[in-house]
Amino acid sequence: MMSRFHGLFQRVCRSCNLINLFLTLISLAIIFIDKNHLPCLPPKGSIRRTNKEPCYQSEKELNKFMFLFCVYVLYLFECGVSEIKEYLSNNREALSYEDYIRKIKTSAPLIGTRIECFNHSASSNLNFITYEEDCYFRYSSWEDATVNIKGAFSKAFVKLETEKTCNFGNINTEERFKAHREDCLLRNCERDKGVGRTPILEVPGYQGKAFFHKKGTKRPFYLNLWSFWISSLCLLSWPYRMWLESLSDRERIVLRKVVYA
Repeated sequence: MMSRFHGLFQRVCRSCNLINLFLTLISLAIIFIDKNHLPCLPPKGSIRRTNKEPCYQSEKELNKFMFLFCVYVLYLFECGVSEIKEYLSNNREALSYEDYIRKIKTSAPLIGTRIECFNHSASSNLNFITYEEDCYFRYSSWEDATVNIKGAFSKAFVKLETEKTCNFGNINTEERFKAHREDCLLRNCERDKGVGRTPILEVPGYQGKAFFHKKGTKRPFYLNLWSFWISSLCLLSWPYRMWLESLSDRERIVLRKVVYA
């Protein structure tokens, strides 16, 4: 099931790259197209322009600018929500891929429950949180059960996508965790009209998506968010993405922790 969702995610990412390429080509076409070939917008208060109404040069210039502005805004929005931008946002300068894997595998997990007390507004149909509390569960020991880490790559950089999970080592640990969660709920249930809970799983140093270099490989200056946005503003986002794809491998791991009460 997870592999199916992962394949779907990769297809969506490739589709986003194609969308970026399409918007880039449209922007370039509007820049270099003759303004005389662009349609005139209808006059104010009308839904269409008749053949008798002239279309002045200033209107054509304005139309060209408006078309370009709209496409360029869509283009920049796609860049802002793109996958490569998320990876570069978590660009780890100090750690190599090997150091990062070692760090998250040797880091003890923090598990617990976040309690949220809220007041529901009928007029806006929204919940307004009035109190929050993080209740962490104390366990006696833990171990890392992460498997299927590739580790060997042919390219200098790695796009790493990581998920994290935590399991209980035995039934006793699970029952003690549930009792701890219920105790947190009971302690806060009267603070407001509504109360909710959210599970907590934290691993120090963990990043869901990040860009890493292999150990012994020097990180170039262009592998950062500044270079991405400069290239994007110059309508070079798609070549920049394809170039980074050619320089990097892709890896996906599931970080598994097991705790014992």
